Amino acid sequence: MKMTQSTGSSGIRRQKPSENDNVSLFDKASVYIHMAQVLSQLNDISEATKTVREALDVFRGTSQEVRVLVANSELAIKRGDYDAAIAMLSSVPVASPAFTKAQMVKADIYLQYRKDKHLYARCYQELVAINPCHATHVSLAEAYLRIQMLDEAVQSFERAKALSPGDPTIAGRIGRVLISKHDYLKAVDYYETALKMAPGNLVLRKDLAELYAKLRHFDQAQRVVQQAPSSDSEALSHLLQVVNLQLVLPTIHRGLGSDEMAVQALLKAYAIQKVILDRQKDEQPDVLNKQRAAIANTCFQIASIYASAPGNSERENVVKYCTLALRSDETHEGSLLHLARSYQQMGDLDQCQVRCSTLLRLNPAHEEAALMLADLLLQKEDNDSAIYHFQQLLDSRPDNFAALSRFLVMLRRAGKLHTSSADKEQGGLAQRYLRLAERSANVRVAHAPGLHFCKGLYARYRNNVVEAIDEFNLARRDPEWGERALINMIEIYLNPDNENLWDAANDTTEGNTKEQTENLRIANTLLDELPIARNERDAKLRVLEAYAVLAVRTKSMLDKAIQLFMEILETVDRDYVPALLGLATGYMLTKQQPKARNQLKRIAKMTYDQTLADEFERSYLLLADIYINRGKFDLAQELCKRTLTHNKSSGKAWELLGLVMEKEQSYIDAAECYQEAWTCEGEASAAIGFKLAFNYLKAKKLVLAVDVCNKVLDQYPDYPKIRKEILEKAYAGFRP
Repeated sequence: MKMTQSTGSSGIRRQKPSENDNVSLFDKASVYIHMAQVLSQLNDISEATKTVREALDVFRGTSQEVRVLVANSELAIKRGDYDAAIAMLSSVPVASPAFTKAQMVKADIYLQYRKDKHLYARCYQELVAINPCHATHVSLAEAYLRIQMLDEAVQSFERAKALSPGDPTIAGRIGRVLISKHDYLKAVDYYETALKMAPGNLVLRKDLAELYAKLRHFDQAQRVVQQAPSSDSEALSHLLQVVNLQLVLPTIHRGLGSDEMAVQALLKAYAIQKVILDRQKDEQPDVLNKQRAAIANTCFQIASIYASAPGNSERENVVKYCTLALRSDETHEGSLLHLARSYQQMGDLDQCQVRCSTLLRLNPAHEEAALMLADLLLQKEDNDSAIYHFQQLLDSRPDNFAALSRFLVMLRRAGKLHTSSADKEQGGLAQRYLRLAERSANVRVAHAPGLHFCKGLYARYRNNVVEAIDEFNLARRDPEWGERALINMIEIYLNPDNENLWDAANDTTEGNTKEQTENLRIANTLLDELPIARNERDAKLRVLEAYAVLAVRTKSMLDKAIQLFMEILETVDRDYVPALLGLATGYMLTKQQPKARNQLKRIAKMTYDQTLADEFERSYLLLADIYINRGKFDLAQELCKRTLTHNKSSGKAWELLGLVMEKEQSYIDAAECYQEAWTCEGEASAAIGFKLAFNYLKAKKLVLAVDVCNKVLDQYPDYPKIRKEILEKAYAGFRP
């Protein structure tokens, strides 16, 4: 600092510079200005101010006075004296070469520190008024863009275009502003006009092709790309433009229904990108890393196309191109996730776990990786590690509702959701983290839709449908959580007792009761609030609509529902599990059990996919139910145990296992299974409570039978069957 100070004050002589000195006046002023800037960066504002004041004395009356004045204003900004800075900058004469710079600095003060958009724009308007040229109109347009005055920006760009009609970039900039305004048709006109003037401008061509693709005019987008003039240029800048244009083609080809052509376009882009990387080998690391990331994204796009192939038939190519992507960028999250999914589908759980762990090291908040890893750990019966992953996320941010909702799903699968289970400490984890979320530092959290969704999910898992509906209802209008809340509400109204829809096949009555009809009416009303199912992405909504038709339970509507499920399989994926399950349910309700069994056996042979966990579980259990009715107990037990591997809170799986034990007259084992089922249902199911009490009675566990009967009657006092057939018999058994 001593060196700096000696150089700053005493090292520069105070004398009027002469125009005839060997060192130019500009360079002398630059020494003072740079010295002041260095001192300012060292936060020695007082010494910097002394240096500038000395410079003002030295250069007063010279051509460099204004440059020093602008530097002095920047120091005033650093001190927080904005009024002084504005006053200094306003004193710069119009004729000065530094006037434009002074106006721009003054404009930034108005915008950044005074938050005055009007005065900010006026500074640039004055520049245009003084010198209405192409450059000042462009500067004014850019200023308007900065403060989101898009109409005014377009007008300024148009004036600049009129002054320089041969500049095609202005039309492109106008096009981008029009896209921001969603004035797409006018934007297309500007781009087309610009391309006629400069057909070799690949940047404009790329922008127009992307706009046509965004508007789903894929034929026009393809025309724009194909009309690009050929060039033998090997210039690096040209190759970068060529590859950017090439990367628009995959979207176009996929829009036209050709995944194969999309892959070919990406492979061509990949080849050019490798040439570019080789040409950039002597560049700075940030340039190389940017190009490697671009190569990784291209490989990832290829892998994504293969991953969308029906039935996972291109799994090897997914692994191949994700691996290539990670060679270029080992932190590419999308490729790691695709690899984890592929290895999970291939049954290579160790490799899947490695990829999930890597992904979570890169992004500890990655929800799907956390859930996938938790599912793997559950399959390995490492429940504590699975729970630990989510606790880390939620301890650091209790109001991470996306993680909290997944945590509830995971606790349910781990069998740790219910406080009445043997492990009461872990059974209360859900309640603990729900309370932590409510007490978060964010005061608005208590009313957050995400929290209401999580509470609704917890209530639904505990078989408290009234509370679940209330909580989901508070989240259903939210853009982020609304669709999921609506889907849960619809599922509850279609099946409020959480029973299997196929059980209705044993009911010979066609149609619904008054209560069922009202529930169905509400479900259809809620369905109308969901977005219209347009494509494969909305296949789940189409399945839900088909279930609503199925729930009417008249013959004509059952046939219609079956047809809807078949259409989904034809248009989406012939192995789409939710639609196959719906089709099987429809066949069961129409007394076509062999057809239902065939669909379910197809699902049972598929690799389990945790993103469709509920559908796989229900499929296994429907097939197990069929096997029990046919006396194939071993096959039924295997399916129930497979279900419990993925979801230890599956009450239906425990119930079916209990039914098998009951049929084999192993009443103690049956009671243990029914006890688990009753716990999973939150001890709120009268039907399971009846079965549990009955098996306790048959096993001579009379006290336990009475206890269960009383719990059921407390909730359902109008349930005389359990009183007459079990409770009275148990009391009678106490008598000598």
